[in-house]
Amino acid sequence: MGVRGFVLTAESVQDVVIRGLELRHNRQPGGQWPMVSVGQCERVVIEDCRIYGSDFCGLGLGRSRDCAGIFYEINKGGIIADNLVYANRSRGIYISGSQNTWIVHNTVAGNDGGIVCMPRGDDWPLENVRVFNNLLIRNYVAADTTTRGCDLTIFMGCPEYGPYQRTVTSNHADYNVYANTGWTPTLRHSWNPDNALHQWQQRFQEDLHSTLLPVAFELTGTRFVIKNGQGLNSLAPLPDEVRAVLPGASQVGCRRTEWPPSGK
Repeated sequence: MGVRGFVLTAESVQDVVIRGLELRHNRQPGGQWPMVSVGQCERVVIEDCRIYGSDFCGLGLGRSRDCAGIFYEINKGGIIADNLVYANRSRGIYISGSQNTWIVHNTVAGNDGGIVCMPRGDDWPLENVRVFNNLLIRNYVAADTTTRGCDLTIFMGCPEYGPYQRTVTSNHADYNVYANTGWTPTLRHSWNPDNALHQWQQRFQEDLHSTLLPVAFELTGTRFVIKNGQGLNSLAPLPDEVRAVLPGASQVGCRRTEWPPSGK
């Protein structure tokens, strides 16, 4: 069934777990709203849900504390961990105008853009954001005249001072794996321009322990499978409060390696 507007909302609630739902296809004829919206909440967990077919974005979180999400806007802190995000017509994980946020152990594949972390005007800067232990696979759209998208965009605050003179020093990325499978991954310090991984490391001293690997995967329609996980076991040391969210994580990317699960 198609729905106009929100399919599910949680507003001004605390200590709630939303688990095991499958939500698909809403229409947005009059605005850009997420299919699932969590706003002004505290300690809300979205777990083992499948959210897809949205006109704008699937899951949006705003003005909340201690909540994890995919479109994460104007929040003061949080952890976004262990998500498989693939085949979206926009960004996979978008951090907008938030601070003190960890994006760890996610697999982001086949989206128009991978992980994007940018400020939202002067009142909502991007500060103390960490992007560690993620697996990023071919987050681009190629066309006859141009190619758009990149695996990682994380704000370094430098355009007005020169293209590579960094002015924001609290945002960091490392120990990520970028799939070098018939495509050369690129990274951005603002909306533009692209940097190859070696340029990114030299110019901004980020992703110094990250690697390019020929990750074997299958992405067909709604099916996604990692075919070969070799080389994904080099992990960043994480603080105890971040590690506690996903104990026992042993490789880069999320723990789920396929969707739908085998046998379904």
